[in-house]
Amino acid sequence: MLRRLLAAVLASGVAFVGVNCLQLSAATVNVRVYGFDFSANPKGQPVLDPVIDVGDTVHWTWESGGHNVQSVKGSIETFKTAVLPSGSTYDYTFNSAGQIVYFCLPHGSDLGNGKATGMAGTITVAYPGDANLDFKVDLSDFGILKENFGTGTTRSQGDFSHDGKVDLSDFGLLKDNFGRAPATVPEPASGWLLALGVAAWLVCRGQPRCAR
Repeated sequence: MLRRLLAAVLASGVAFVGVNCLQLSAATVNVRVYGFDFSANPKGQPVLDPVIDVGDTVHWTWESGGHNVQSVKGSIETFKTAVLPSGSTYDYTFNSAGQIVYFCLPHGSDLGNGKATGMAGTITVAYPGDANLDFKVDLSDFGILKENFGTGTTRSQGDFSHDGKVDLSDFGLLKDNFGRAPATVPEPASGWLLALGVAAWLVCRGQPRCAR
């Protein structure tokens, strides 16, 4: 009996490992520089630090002059501009997962411990499939997607394709990035672990004792 159940789970695993995923195109995210703030929202709305995917580009636009942007010392991504006038722009592509802290040198300062004070902001860079923003893609992210499958609308609920819904395309993205963490690449064994988790979920759905 156990052998038959294991065979069924592994067969389900093969099917899920073969799920086709949506290939995300790199996005450009706008951040506005105005007053003493950096924000992905327009002026007058709450200040918002963006969350982006690895490979995305941030496009800063100076809506007021006399500011620069530069990463704190020791950052996993390093960038720095001159102090620029209103109307200026600057683009930077982020290729490392993690939270990057940056600031405006005339109106902020680097605290020397990975943080900044004054006019400062953050860019959170995550792998597709990372719902809880812990900079790795694992079974906890699958659990979030599972709980919100068919009902979720945000990244934190499993919408990794950014189309406003949680569906198989999001599972495909999670599957292809499963096991990723800083300085690692997905391993084939990670896909099998995810497939086993999916198969167990499907089996559990059919059991009354597993119902929430």
